[in-house]
Amino acid sequence: MGSDSAPDAPPLRGARRILPVLLPLLAVDLALIAVYVALAAGPGRAPDLWNIGLEYSVSEVFNLGKWAATAALLAHLGLGRARPGLAPLAVIYLILLADDGLQLHETAGSWLTGALAGGPWATAAQDLGELAAWAVLGVAILVLYRRAWRRASGPDRGWVAALFGAFLGLLFCGIGLDMLHSALGDGSWI
Repeated sequence: MGSDSAPDAPPLRGARRILPVLLPLLAVDLALIAVYVALAAGPGRAPDLWNIGLEYSVSEVFNLGKWAATAALLAHLGLGRARPGLAPLAVIYLILLADDGLQLHETAGSWLTGALAGGPWATAAQDLGELAAWAVLGVAILVLYRRAWRRASGPDRGWVAALFGAFLGLLFCGIGLDMLHSALGDGSWI
């Protein structure tokens, strides 16, 4: 047997089986973004409850629920002997949940801002602290992806690869667009 999945494990079958779950989640995300954009474009300020840039808004709580549900599903599938390659993925989504829910990278940025107050790097300290925190989290996540890849059977490797691709997209949006938002200032809804 070794580190691969048991040979009798039924493979996860293609994206068509997951699309009925993913498409409604994506639709809710797009609807929450549209509500915020409509409110932000109108007169006055968008209510905090709908502000996608604020912690614990409707969209943020929905996102935390998605992280938790994904982690629970992957743990359920991966903790048995049939799909051990999926268990490390559950840990990755728990890390994402912890970072989002506990604001880990924002806290690191705030700490560095305080530590560098008045210094030449003070203006960039928040961004640098956030990037440093994500560098540490990113290394842990890459180690877990490698472990997932090595433990996964052939069919499950497709899921590991797909989730890694989604993670790279998350990095682009979560880091790249967040940095762009910071550079544009608070008036932007990016």
